[in-house]
Amino acid sequence: VSQLSLAHRTGGRRMVTIDDLAERLPSSKKAPVLTSPRSIKVCLEHGIDPAMLVPKSLADFADPRLSHEHQRLKWEHHESVRQERLEVLNEARDALPEAPMTAIAMVPGVAGASGRHDGFLQPELSRNFSSQDYSSGNGIGVKAASTVKEEQRRLETVQRRADKEIAAMELARERLEQRQMVIEEKVRRAEQVEEERARERSKLDKQRQRETYARVQLKKAEEEQEQKEQRRDLERRFQLNEDMRRRKEEQEKEEREQEEQEEQEEQEE
Repeated sequence: VSQLSLAHRTGGRRMVTIDDLAERLPSSKKAPVLTSPRSIKVCLEHGIDPAMLVPKSLADFADPRLSHEHQRLKWEHHESVRQERLEVLNEARDALPEAPMTAIAMVPGVAGASGRHDGFLQPELSRNFSSQDYSSGNGIGVKAASTVKEEQRRLETVQRRADKEIAAMELARERLEQRQMVIEEKVRRAEQVEEERARERSKLDKQRQRETYARVQLKKAEEEQEQKEQRRDLERRFQLNEDMRRRKEEQEKEEREQEEQEEQEEQEE
């Protein structure tokens, strides 16, 4: 592992484990250094760089070419992979027996290491910490280096797959937004058409109301005119009857006067 750092702590000081790295703050500037023999061994065996175990913040994935959603997806993917690695490493570490602090100096590549592998980490631990996993030059053997390359290739494949999935999700989101915009535009146009129809219906209703009002007023005027005509007709008839009655009375009066005059003349004769 290119960034794997192994340190030697003595004097009874607490060893740094994979859990310590996993619980660091993303803003921590400390180098990802392991001093626990068991944590060192499982990282080497699984080809895991200790730096991969340190949490990252969402801001670490900031990229002007990425949307905020795309950035969050990348961070969530990294965190998911980190948790999976921790689970695998913890399970493998817990299966190993505890190693004494004096065993740290026997790890090749650590300051003060003797470079010898015989009797490494006590006889009962030699089957777990075998010399084939380490080299006397830099602490990483051929087997570990091969595992690292395989892990790197796997991680690259996983990353490419994740990038494709994220890109596909981003494309799907853009298409969804476009479809949503089309739908919203259709709804807006439908609302405009409905509003226009409502205005037309309102105009027609008002026009019908005006026409109905005009018809009612016309009918009322016609009825009033008819009533006036009827009253005038009644008045004419009444006046005609009065005239006829007066003429008849005058005629009867004249006739009576004529008769009286004739009677008077007869009497004089």
